[in-house]
Amino acid sequence: MINKTNKIRLAVFGITSQIWSVLKISLNFYNTKIVGFIDNDKLKHGIHIDNIPIKGKDDFDFDDVDYVVVAALSAYEIIKKSLIGIGVCESKIMPFFTEQLCEYDVGSLNKVDYNLLRYIYNDPDKLYELIFDYNNEYKTYCEIKPYEYTGDEWFFKSRFICHACGGKIDNRKYMYTNSKEALDYSLNNGFKLIECDITMRNGVLVAEHDYVYAYEASINCFSAQTFVDILHMIKYYFDVNLLVDVKWKNESEYCAVLEQIEDDILSVSYNDEELAHQLKSQIIMETYNEETIALARNKGFECFFTQYRNPDWTNFYKTVNLCYKYGVNVVGIECSIAQKLSSQLKRFNDKNIYVFSFSTDSVDEYVKLRKNGVMGIFTNYLM
Repeated sequence: MINKTNKIRLAVFGITSQIWSVLKISLNFYNTKIVGFIDNDKLKHGIHIDNIPIKGKDDFDFDDVDYVVVAALSAYEIIKKSLIGIGVCESKIMPFFTEQLCEYDVGSLNKVDYNLLRYIYNDPDKLYELIFDYNNEYKTYCEIKPYEYTGDEWFFKSRFICHACGGKIDNRKYMYTNSKEALDYSLNNGFKLIECDITMRNGVLVAEHDYVYAYEASINCFSAQTFVDILHMIKYYFDVNLLVDVKWKNESEYCAVLEQIEDDILSVSYNDEELAHQLKSQIIMETYNEETIALARNKGFECFFTQYRNPDWTNFYKTVNLCYKYGVNVVGIECSIAQKLSSQLKRFNDKNIYVFSFSTDSVDEYVKLRKNGVMGIFTNYLM
C-alpha cells in the first residue's frame, strides 16, 4: 500500500548530468523525494547534485529509503544482485522506467506495481505502453531456440567483408570505387565475402555508392561495373559470396532491384539452371527493415540485416525476434554502437545470430569488437 501522507523516499543508483535531466522531468516530485544518489565511481563520492549527495553503496543507509531506482540500466542485473548481496530487499529495487527501456536487460517486468508507477511518475500511461511492449518482446525472445548450423554457411567463410568491392587496388588505397579493378584485386587476394553498392540507373543495375564516389572513381580511371559485369566475374568464384547493398528510397524501388537481379542472373546463366542456382546462392541481400527482409526472403535470397535504417535498431530484443521470424542469421551494426552497447550484443550471441560491424580498418578496433562478441567486420583495407 502507498502511504500518501508522506512523500516516497527514493535513492537513485547511477547518476550523470544527463540521467538527472531525465529524472527531473520523469518523476513526480509532489509525491516523491530523492534523498541520495549512489554510484560505483569513487570520484563522484562526496559531490552534491542540487544538494543531494552522491555516495557509494557501502556508505548508504538503505533503511532511510522506500525504493532504490536503478538508473544505470546497462548494468541493472549486476547492480540488483550487488544490492541484494548487502541486504537490500529485492522488492525495494526497481529499474528507472524510461523511453530507452527496451535497449536494456531488466528481466521480466510482469510484477510491476502499476499503482506505484502512477504515483511516482509524471506520465504513467506512457510507461504502461513501454512496459507492455518490453514484456511482449522479452517473452518472445525467451521462447526462441538458438540457431543450429552445419558450419558451411556463408558467414563462416571469413571474419572480413570486403567493403564496396575493396579499397585496395595495386596495393594503393582507394575508397568506395565499386570498380572492376577493386573487385579483381579482392577476388585475386582470396576474399570470400565481398560487398558492393548497387543503384538502379535507367533500368540498369550499376555498382556505385553515389554520384560523388562514382565520379572520383572515374577520374582515377577505374572501370565502372554493371551488376551483370559482377555476375560474370563471380560465377568463376563459386565459393565467394556477394553482399548487395541496395541504394533505395522506398520499398517499391527495393523490390524493383530484386526483380532486376533475378533477370540479370537469368541473363548471365544463359538458361543454365545449375549456374542460375549457384549465382543466386552466392548473393546475400542486405535488408534494412521488416518490409525489405520480407521482400528478399519471398524471392528466396539469403539476408543480411543491416541496422542503419532499422527504425527499432536500439531494441535488440525486437531485432532478434524479427531475425527469427524470417530466418535471418546475421546482422550489421555500426562499430561505435557495437562498442557502446556491447552488453546488449549478448542477445544476438545467445541465439547464435552473428554480428558484423561496419566499417573499420583498425586492427585495434577489430580486436576490441571481437572481444565484445562481434563475429567480423566490413573493411576497406585490412587483408
